[in-house]
Amino acid sequence: MATLDTNGLDGLMFDLKELEELPTEVIDDMLMAGGEVIAKAHKDELRSMGLVGETKNLVNSIGIHRKRHSASEHYVLVYPSGRHHTYRARSGTYTKMNWGRSGGVRSKGGGTKEATNNDVGFVHEFGGHGNQARQWMRKANEENIDQAVEAEYAVYDKYLTSKGL
Repeated sequence: MATLDTNGLDGLMFDLKELEELPTEVIDDMLMAGGEVIAKAHKDELRSMGLVGETKNLVNSIGIHRKRHSASEHYVLVYPSGRHHTYRARSGTYTKMNWGRSGGVRSKGGGTKEATNNDVGFVHEFGGHGNQARQWMRKANEENIDQAVEAEYAVYDKYLTSKGL
């Protein structure tokens, strides 16, 4: 009759259970590593398309923002942030005074407005205000997803090595 001997099966089961419960710090480190790759890809794509500008506000503002995670979700956001420039709004406010009489200008100009780097990046991505859509972010994301996954895997592999697996 055949017999089955197991040696170390309990240790393997414990190791697999430990891997199932991946620490939050490791997940955050993995996401940050992937986010760094994507942030660099965004900057490189803006430079290659010539969307840098004199001040380089948009390129310098791209980064990893707001690590968020709930009980079931872990993710980071990579996007441009901060103030890009101020401008004078074009439109004036015209109103009819005393219905039936001639209209008058209540105020000229719309005052000073601020454009954020996120606004400028959105216009470059999807078009608007007379600008053609360039889709710099989509292109950078699609071309560099493999490198981001490799960076995340390197962090995971380091964790596995530290556990002796």
